[in-house]
Amino acid sequence: MEALYECICISRQGFHASMQRQAAHRSQERAIVKAVGEERKRHPRMGARPLYVRFQSQEHLLPLLEKTGRDRFEAILLDNGLRPE
Repeated sequence: MEALYECICISRQGFHASMQRQAAHRSQERAIVKAVGEERKRHPRMGARPLYVRFQSQEHLLPLLEKTGRDRFEAILLDNGLRPE
């Protein structure tokens, strides 16, 4: 394994830290998709930007947007097929 880490020029610690960050991002994306799905039940035609603003104004949804900007929020929705109907 050490040879592989050396080949890709990364330390073992750096590799595992990267894996943890990716897992945290995936978890946050799943939470955003779930929250948007529930919001879309009430407002099926609401776009990504109005949803983002709505999430910013609701205190219980604000932690979902931590480290997620508007453009990333839109990309998450598009990647998961959550276009307005």
